[in-house]
Amino acid sequence: MQKLSFPMKVDEFIPHQTPTLLLDTVESVTQNSVICRMVVGSRDAVAYTEDKELPIMCLLEVMAQTLSVWNSFYGKKGNRKNRFGILVNIGRFIITRNGELPAGMPLKISAVLESNERGYVSFQCDVKEDIDNEIIASAKLTGVVPTDVQIHDFVKQTDLANL
Repeated sequence: MQKLSFPMKVDEFIPHQTPTLLLDTVESVTQNSVICRMVVGSRDAVAYTEDKELPIMCLLEVMAQTLSVWNSFYGKKGNRKNRFGILVNIGRFIITRNGELPAGMPLKISAVLESNERGYVSFQCDVKEDIDNEIIASAKLTGVVPTDVQIHDFVKQTDLANL
């Protein structure tokens, strides 16, 4: 595997594309953490208001995309096919602002791995205003990347026509 040089465009890491992609760059990825950056309104995305502001609740999606970067990085490193993870729990979600974040605001998103057991990963995530380092949102996110067997069992046991 070639040595990576950070920062890198996030497009090289995750399968999200316009108009759902919010992150701009990946600053670092380690076995226990990931750091990404974005500028509010820098992309054409469905999450933004007409004024390119970001509703505060969309920060959960920003955090989830950051976890996707970590998952994709370690999936490629382990030579397994990349697939979407499923966010299964959001805990301790704290926000320090209401409304929308203004266009042009630089954000730093960090996620630190707290546990990795039986396919489930839990991360402590923070979104900070990148200039003053002020925490805007914080949450503990738990996700899973289902195995082929789990997907097969789900499809087999679920009447997909009734979903």
